[in-house]
Amino acid sequence: MTLKVAAVQMVSKNKDYAGNRQRAEKAVIEAICKGAELVLLPEFSLAGYLYTDEFWAVAEPLKGKTYAWQKSLSEKHGIYIGNCILEKDKNDFYDTFILTGPDPHHLWTHRKIQAPGHESFLFKGVGINTNVFDTPIGRIGVVICFDSAKAHALS
Repeated sequence: MTLKVAAVQMVSKNKDYAGNRQRAEKAVIEAICKGAELVLLPEFSLAGYLYTDEFWAVAEPLKGKTYAWQKSLSEKHGIYIGNCILEKDKNDFYDTFILTGPDPHHLWTHRKIQAPGHESFLFKGVGINTNVFDTPIGRIGVVICFDSAKAHALS
């Protein structure tokens, strides 16, 4: 089985969620038009990446506005989309990868295993957690940024 995958590169501006979402959606649609079945967006593509307290304002629950947007695109176009959000879960924050697909009941998630020094002031690493998903289009493995430097993330 072959799978056409698109890795999006886009301008992501801090504190411009609406603009980032428009740019991301344009890139996703372009990838779909070229036959992509799985589209991957950059880490914090919609939130931007701030190293200030303003970062907390872009945090959202796992099934928040980014999930709703992403899920609607997946269902509408029959594709899979992966993206990282700043997840707020009670009093903690995580760099969380979310994968949506066309089936309304599917959501795959992976939280960053370990935040590097400067990021550890912004969000938590959670240690080893599921990073390989069995999906209808095959097994998909996820490693977020700094975690790729860790052997346990690749096993």
